[in-house]
Amino acid sequence: MAKKQKTAIDPSQTVEISASALQLLGSFALTVLAGLGIGAAVWLNAEILTTVALVAFLIGTAVLVGVSFYLAKLMLRSDAPVVTISPEGVCDRRLSADTVSWRDIDHIRPRRNRQAQVIELVLSKEADKALTYKPLPRLLRSYHRLSNSVRFAVSAHGLKISHKQLQETLEAYIKAHGPQPE
Repeated sequence: MAKKQKTAIDPSQTVEISASALQLLGSFALTVLAGLGIGAAVWLNAEILTTVALVAFLIGTAVLVGVSFYLAKLMLRSDAPVVTISPEGVCDRRLSADTVSWRDIDHIRPRRNRQAQVIELVLSKEADKALTYKPLPRLLRSYHRLSNSVRFAVSAHGLKISHKQLQETLEAYIKAHGPQPE
């Protein structure tokens, strides 16, 4: 069996990573199934719940499915790449429109956050404060600060790249452009 050729990573180039329609469709389908499951469980136990609780659960389920559909649609309609990795820095448009400079990243580390594999970019305090997060990541950031978990984490979920490839690319770029050890 022939081994797959490994493509060399050139940190002098810009890498643009776009959304994967197949992965987003799978995530959306799972969200719809989860929503239907929650709705069915609530419906079957309707005699236990008050009418207000039943309506709240069903509306919450509809909102969950609607938001996931909207986010998937936005990512697929956009021609812009979702993640850009360049000699200047890294930009994950799901989190912020800002590019994080390699000099502002102390180090990167892979993390497993429940079931999700993410790559945490450990930023300097100044860079972390200067970033303008999008609304949902800003809300989650408050939770992350309280739970002392990941702060600026890049994930391959929904992208046309594997977690391993994303991690190798980020490691090559930070080695080439990041803070140099003294």
